[in-house]
Amino acid sequence: MSQDLPQSHGASSNELPAHFAPDFPHDHHTKLPDDFPVELNHDEAAPIPNSYRPKDGYGLKDGYGQGISAAPVMFSTGDFGVSTVEGTEYERFLLPDKLVTGEGELALKAKLLATLGWRMASYGAETRLIVQSVKKMAHDLGCHSVDLSITRDGIIVKLRHGYEVAVEFKEIKQFAINMDALARLHHICLFVNEGKLTDLKKIYHAIRAVRPRHYSRNQLIFIEAIAGGCFAYLNGGTLAVCLSAIIGGLFLMYARFAFIKRGFFESFTFMLSACIGSLIASLVCHYGFQASADETLIAATCTTLLLVPGFPMLNGFLDIFKGYVPIGLTRLVIAAVLVISAAVGLLTTSYLTSLLITYLPQQWW
Repeated sequence: MSQDLPQSHGASSNELPAHFAPDFPHDHHTKLPDDFPVELNHDEAAPIPNSYRPKDGYGLKDGYGQGISAAPVMFSTGDFGVSTVEGTEYERFLLPDKLVTGEGELALKAKLLATLGWRMASYGAETRLIVQSVKKMAHDLGCHSVDLSITRDGIIVKLRHGYEVAVEFKEIKQFAINMDALARLHHICLFVNEGKLTDLKKIYHAIRAVRPRHYSRNQLIFIEAIAGGCFAYLNGGTLAVCLSAIIGGLFLMYARFAFIKRGFFESFTFMLSACIGSLIASLVCHYGFQASADETLIAATCTTLLLVPGFPMLNGFLDIFKGYVPIGLTRLVIAAVLVISAAVGLLTTSYLTSLLITYLPQQWW
């Protein structure tokens, strides 16, 4: 390799090659901050350090250096040269990142924060609350460079400390609702903020230990059925309509749990459950209590109201209003699909009920 370096704009022979220089316009230069540790040489080109000079027939060394000790980074535009001073904080933006994995402190912090956000998203927290809680805990743990990304599919946390970078991803399978679990996660965040929890492993295990506490399936079926009867009463239903809605709610919730247990899609489960529950309520109200067509419609509709995803819709609107448009739209689309599925089931019930009333006798007993 030739020892002669190419010339640039009449500069001396010890100037860097042109392909090492950024393509700045010569009549305009970006203003550097006052505290940037550089040496500007307007009269002569910046000299090339010995570490950059060709040796033994080899080309120039990599300007980013190797290992912990990096050579000064410099370039020339033909008008002036800029060389950074070794050992400054600006070098960490120029050196390649070192990905940290395993059980290191930085990797454990990233795993802890991703787990916190994942649990909060899975239990129905809005996006702004998730972002604030994760970043607040990161600050309490001494992490000041945090990158956080939340989508419908998962949460990504990226922590940086000097040259070290830790990245953690957690998949969000569903956005459920459990206010009790969210309250316990919030208490853990308060304990960390107050200094009551400082050990990283204890914090991680405390977050993992938060499990949703559910009522039994039979209790939920009965509670939801009573809610259907209350909906019928609030919509002006008589005692017969309320009882029909309660009976239909029992069948609806039983069918819903049975379909979920067998792994049906959520939208398909909503459609079948709405159809079964509203059909039972319509038949009981019409043939059992000899109710009118309007009362039968109230009973069927109030039974299906149990499936309306009000909380996910509210979270979707809140996310959009607070600036998290993509995930807010995703929540609204999912809620709209569930509402449409329940509406399809209710329309199917209306069609089947009209057929049964037309072709079956008005009294079965």
